[in-house]
Amino acid sequence: MFNRSIPDTFKETLLSKGAITESQVTEAISTHSSYLAEELNKIGDGKPNAVTNRSHLLDKWSGFKQGGNNVTTWETGLPIPLLKYIGAQSIKLPEQIHDRPFVSVLFMSPKFTVYQVVS
Repeated sequence: MFNRSIPDTFKETLLSKGAITESQVTEAISTHSSYLAEELNKIGDGKPNAVTNRSHLLDKWSGFKQGGNNVTTWETGLPIPLLKYIGAQSIKLPEQIHDRPFVSVLFMSPKFTVYQVVS
């Protein structure tokens, strides 16, 4: 079964209602495609700002400083097993929802390992 895309369905609806002409559709697609091509070509023109030069802490962020590399320990007052239980429940999917295999492998499995739970 062939499903039309949302833009194609929208275009056909507008055309059938006479809200837009085929030439306007063609012009809009051409204009937007040109814009996307120009933006894509700009990728080679610039150089990314390295995080090491703290360029992300400019302007309104200038009063902030980069966090250190030290590890901190927080005393929350809650027992560790309860914190692990809360963490595990925060990533648990309802039984009626099934995630994609690659999502499970990339995102869920490492978290299950951290919280020592079995999916």
